[in-house]
Amino acid sequence: MRVMPFPAYEEPDHRPAGIALEYLAEARPAGREETSRASEHRGDEDYPCAGGPAPTTAMAGLPPEDEMIDVTTLSSPEAADATAVYAVADIHGRRDLLDAMERAIAADIAETRTERPLICYLGDYIDRGPQSAQVIERLCGPFTDGVARVFLKGNHEDRMIDFLDAPERNGPSWIKFGGREALESYGLDVPAAPGDDDWLPLRDALRAALPARHLAFLGDLRLGLVWRDYLLVHAGLDPEKPLALQAPHDLMWIREPFLSSERDWGFTIVHGHVIVDEPVFRANRIGIDTGAYQSGRLTCLVIAEGGTRLIQVASPA
Repeated sequence: MRVMPFPAYEEPDHRPAGIALEYLAEARPAGREETSRASEHRGDEDYPCAGGPAPTTAMAGLPPEDEMIDVTTLSSPEAADATAVYAVADIHGRRDLLDAMERAIAADIAETRTERPLICYLGDYIDRGPQSAQVIERLCGPFTDGVARVFLKGNHEDRMIDFLDAPERNGPSWIKFGGREALESYGLDVPAAPGDDDWLPLRDALRAALPARHLAFLGDLRLGLVWRDYLLVHAGLDPEKPLALQAPHDLMWIREPFLSSERDWGFTIVHGHVIVDEPVFRANRIGIDTGAYQSGRLTCLVIAEGGTRLIQVASPA
């Protein structure tokens, strides 16, 4: 197994262009919600179990009640006195778009004179795009701008961690849905069609290539964040369960019945996970994963005193 140090990130010759978009909840055009609802993609629903449907908590092994979590308690000291939250959607190995978004957020904070901003990244930093290792390296910091940051866990980080624990069971599906690109970003030489005998050597090579700070970053990822009337998670919640008895797995993996649910959660749920052509605004949730790795557009939802608005950065056409 050939392992090379993962390459340092090099700034592209042409930086992605920052595109600022603003939508005030009070002024959304009629019909926008329904149009956006129809645009939601479910093309990778079979990711968790290659060739089958996305696992429910029952398929995943429903945790006992004492392992369920009360999502209303997912507050953090960083959010306690925040005056605005910048929620950044799925990055998926696009270090160029991450850097562009960081610059766009910094410019927005300066322009709006936000006193105590908080940036919350919604997870799925790795896989699919070419620079998983370089994205994690950037998010490990250090940051010198004085802005508080919270990092949530997505289903792709969850599967990478599972791969490190049980490579034979989790390797095939992870490779199929972006793990190959993540492994290659760490300098690993991945067989074109890994066989049963390849998973343990690949896992061992990844363990050897992962810097300790990357492992610490993965281990410290959170499941959600409550800020005022908003609950930020990677994927969603199970509408068939009370808020006090949600399965951690669902916060990272769920699609249906969450996406179709009209339940009043008492919060507006802000999430990524499901690719949409344009951000989806519904009465009970806002979905902002615009498929950065394939569309070249990374989205941030700004939640502030005056309502919500969007910042997007895009690769050059």
